[in-house]
Amino acid sequence: MADAFLKEMQEKVTEGYVDILFSEDMKQWLENVKFQISESTYEEYYRQIHNRICPWFEGKKIRLCELKAYHIDEFYRMKMQKDGINAKTVHRYHANIRKALQRAVKLDMIPSNPADRVDLPKVKKFCGSCYTPEELQQFFACVKGTKFETVVLLAGYLGVREGEACGLQWKDVDFERNVLCIRGSLKMHDKYKDLYYGETKTESSYRTLPIPQNLAVYLRQLKKKQLEQRMLGGSSYNRKREGFVCVDAMGNIKVYFPDLFQKNELRRIRFHDLRHSCATLLLGNGATLKQVQEWLGHHSYVVTADAYGHVLAESKREMADTMSKLLGKERAV
Repeated sequence: MADAFLKEMQEKVTEGYVDILFSEDMKQWLENVKFQISESTYEEYYRQIHNRICPWFEGKKIRLCELKAYHIDEFYRMKMQKDGINAKTVHRYHANIRKALQRAVKLDMIPSNPADRVDLPKVKKFCGSCYTPEELQQFFACVKGTKFETVVLLAGYLGVREGEACGLQWKDVDFERNVLCIRGSLKMHDKYKDLYYGETKTESSYRTLPIPQNLAVYLRQLKKKQLEQRMLGGSSYNRKREGFVCVDAMGNIKVYFPDLFQKNELRRIRFHDLRHSCATLLLGNGATLKQVQEWLGHHSYVVTADAYGHVLAESKREMADTMSKLLGKERAV
């Protein structure tokens, strides 16, 4: 169906027909870039464009050639006021709206890009929460024996994303070298509402990590336990997720978190904050930003520096204090 839609739109462009709805052009742009982006990125863009952006413009019946900056501005203000989306989400919408319109400019469908004339709301920098080593140990104790224990330990010890933890397979765990490889991620398919194994978030997310000793002991025991369960279960053993390290905690851990915090009187954090906690602990104990970038699989050093530069700022103050102690008392001019 998508191919038929794309063919129809291409014929209209070829014939010089530009009297199409902006929403139609937006969907066409998405299909054009489908094979230039990862599967997970396409899924994210599809949700954004088909479910959130296009319905409003379709309702207004705004044609591509009639689209003005004030239309886009009105859409953003409506989404923020009525649907309560934040500035960061507006910037995400704008990125794709602008790219779709830029393609229309290059194809001579419109003379200029109206998205370039829209003022965007300022994004407030978000700082994730971080657990101390003592809080992490308490958290690990609270999930011990639950179906979420493994995914929490992987995120806490290694700072991997939820999808990376749930997508880890035993074939990617090398106990002889004591390393594991992040090669993919488990994700939710937007159309079919089912989990699927796909690419990591970026190319930089493909990485090999040494396994901390405590985690290595746990993983060895877990693999042995799963093999025993498979042998005892025989033909009745659920083989749907066979080969995965986290066979139980897949796709619903965020729902479990609030009850976990309430029952154990833990400080509330997001699952992703386990990743922040890992990075903060590494930086606070001598790791460089470059090392943490590679450890977390960030595609850019700038992303890591922006998120965790404040941690190093604190350690630099400690360095200044060290120099003062080493080089003597205060000096007067």
